[in-house]
Amino acid sequence: MPETLRLLLVEDNPGDAHFFHTTLGEIWGGRLGLTTAGTAAEATDALAEADFDIVLLDLGLPDVRG
Repeated sequence: MPETLRLLLVEDNPGDAHFFHTTLGEIWGGRLGLTTAGTAAEATDALAEADFDIVLLDLGLPDVRG
């Protein structure tokens, strides 16, 4: 298990993002490195800048089709 879990959360709904942040924070405690993105474009930028262990992706983002 990694010392810190590096997670990219791609979610445009603030309530859902808060739920994931709270729940995963309770599970991983201080070992959660959470980065959030509200659009696919923001997620692409985040992926270009850093490495992540996990990406949680909302499949209904407003700037993606298909």
